[in-house]
Amino acid sequence: MGWPRSPEFGKLWVGIGVSAAGSAVSGVALPLVAVVGLGASAGEMGVLAALRVVPQLVLGLAVGVWVDRGSRRRLMVGADLGRAGLLGAIPLLAATEDLSMGYLYVAAALVGALTVAADTASLALLPALVRREELVEANSATTLSQTLASTAGPSVAGYWCRRSVRRSRSRWMRCRTSGRRWRRT
Repeated sequence: MGWPRSPEFGKLWVGIGVSAAGSAVSGVALPLVAVVGLGASAGEMGVLAALRVVPQLVLGLAVGVWVDRGSRRRLMVGADLGRAGLLGAIPLLAATEDLSMGYLYVAAALVGALTVAADTASLALLPALVRREELVEANSATTLSQTLASTAGPSVAGYWCRRSVRRSRSRWMRCRTSGRRWRRT
């Protein structure tokens, strides 16, 4: 018993941890941005939440077949980079005052679809990287990193959003006194 010896497993473990942390942070930050930044209604929040989950229901089986027939590593990395790009665009759009609920809807649906692909690929890749007798330890390590990320991620997201809202309010007050308003579409 002990840590799996494969250096490739170490890379996968770090990737799974970073990905899980990003998912945990975005799971809190995306709705907070919608409510605090865009003043989303309850109905809009329901649609936003549904768009993150629906891809799991619709794409689960198809993605499994796709993962089995392609490069799991490339799919996982590509999906994680896609999620990072979609979520990284949110603060940029907010900074340029072009963020809208429409973008959040598209981002939520695509992030949900890419999450299905990345999670399925990482699960399928793990047995290929470690010996059979190390599989229990490898699964334990990946589950530990996912659990830590899902525990700490929402707190980190809350902290970041709190700091962002403080800055946004002061910027909003400057915009309001100068006659400018933030755009909301």
